[in-house]
Amino acid sequence: MAQRILLHIGAVKTGSSALQSALVRNRDWLRSQGVLYPSDASDADAQALKITSGNGMKLASALNPNLPFAKGYNAENAFNEAVHHATQTPEHTVLYSSEQMSFLDPGKLQEFNDVCQASGIELKVIFFFRNITEHAYSSYNQMVKRHLCTDSFGEFAKTRYFSRFAAITNGVTGVLGVPGFIAVNYDNVKSAIFGNFMRAIGIDPDGSEEMEERVNRSLSRIELEVMRVVNKSMTSEVDSKFVSDAIIYNNPEKRTEAAISEEERDFLVQKFRGQVNEVNGVLGAEVLTLISDDVSVAEADAVSLSEAESAYASMFSALYKRLLEMSKPPKKA
Repeated sequence: MAQRILLHIGAVKTGSSALQSALVRNRDWLRSQGVLYPSDASDADAQALKITSGNGMKLASALNPNLPFAKGYNAENAFNEAVHHATQTPEHTVLYSSEQMSFLDPGKLQEFNDVCQASGIELKVIFFFRNITEHAYSSYNQMVKRHLCTDSFGEFAKTRYFSRFAAITNGVTGVLGVPGFIAVNYDNVKSAIFGNFMRAIGIDPDGSEEMEERVNRSLSRIELEVMRVVNKSMTSEVDSKFVSDAIIYNNPEKRTEAAISEEERDFLVQKFRGQVNEVNGVLGAEVLTLISDDVSVAEADAVSLSEAESAYASMFSALYKRLLEMSKPPKKA
């Protein structure tokens, strides 16, 4: 019988897809260490280093039934099912992973904790924090890459970026206490994310397979500018994703860099300093910071497309849209 259920809940843009690939690839090793990572329909994609949502989507739906995908998971009995599963396994820990669990309702987390405690099982949450400037830039990258965003980073930072770090910290610790919330600084562990994850949950990673490949890489600065032009002509996130995936998979190991202007950096520091202090005060340690050495300060227009590059991007968008129109079946007379 398991002694604890562990929920890895993100945060968003902290290497979750890479970690989930490593968890699937190390499943047998994990069991030898007393950790069960339950199988999921997404395992094949994780094995192939594709972007996944992990094995915790059903629990995410139970922890917040208002999430847009929740109704598709029939999660009414997810807490009881997870606990029953834990009582039937010889491993001491059952591990679930999904960034979507970070949108949990603290009241639902309390329900889950009550079900766990009734069976003598400890419930814990592990959460990766990422410094504000790097998290903001990575979030921007994702919006351009997947969600038709055409904003500059400065526009995005001032109007669309927000951090839920304090809300998540207060929500989880309010139910499980600080000891039930394993807080990890992503910036300190990202170079060997799987091994450091295992250390954070109290297991020596010796003998495991660390992730060497990259999963869900960011767009480079010039690629971002191309996608901003492309997105102006796109009407579907599916089509935008098709283009950005083509860019990424053409060079999956490309090293990317992040750069923001001094004004953008100062804006983020001023806006989020209070939240950073709040999180660190609750946890009694500096797990969240404001500025990253991995984000350079550059002139706002340091990277821009030439007229020819912009024209090529616009031309591609127009051709792609035309091909989509031609592929549709003709309307009935």
